[in-house]
Amino acid sequence: MLEAAAGFKGSPSDVTAQLDKAVEQGLNTVCAFAFGTEEGFALQRKPGQYDEATFKALDFVLDEARKRNLRLVLALANNWPSANTDEKRRSGANSDNKFAYADAVGAIKIVNGRVVGEDAFFTDPKAKQAYKDHLSVLANRVNSINGRKYKGEYWEGREFFVSCTFSFLLNPRLPEFIKNFLAFVLLSTEKN
Repeated sequence: MLEAAAGFKGSPSDVTAQLDKAVEQGLNTVCAFAFGTEEGFALQRKPGQYDEATFKALDFVLDEARKRNLRLVLALANNWPSANTDEKRRSGANSDNKFAYADAVGAIKIVNGRVVGEDAFFTDPKAKQAYKDHLSVLANRVNSINGRKYKGEYWEGREFFVSCTFSFLLNPRLPEFIKNFLAFVLLSTEKN
């Protein structure tokens, strides 16, 4: 959806058409990625470095869903296997995945042509802190379209947290990850 909202692949009218279709079908909740899925289009170019145009696309998606009384469950990162095995691809990679957090702390290695070390996302203190920092940036984002803060308007700790871990469900390190991040997410989403 973000690519369409930004006009990167598709157009904002594609987003509104999808959301209208969801309402027509009687849906009240829709899942969406809060990151780009196309190479060269990412919310974060690397952990902590945000692309404002992509953030504005997310603002648009959230605002349009709100206008339709649709709730969005946003996936905030993914667990997709990495294809980023060479430097050219790594430098332009979508960073909203566990690979980018692990790579940022030097945990990624190429062994026999395969990427190893991505699970440092779940265990490395620096990688976990970078992800917490990302959650804080999202929680404190003010929507550029309607002026509403994500934390108070869109972010409901438990729902967002479930979406954060949604694609990591098969990872054996998930219970410890949940324990560490649940307290953080709930604290960061308390209304001031």
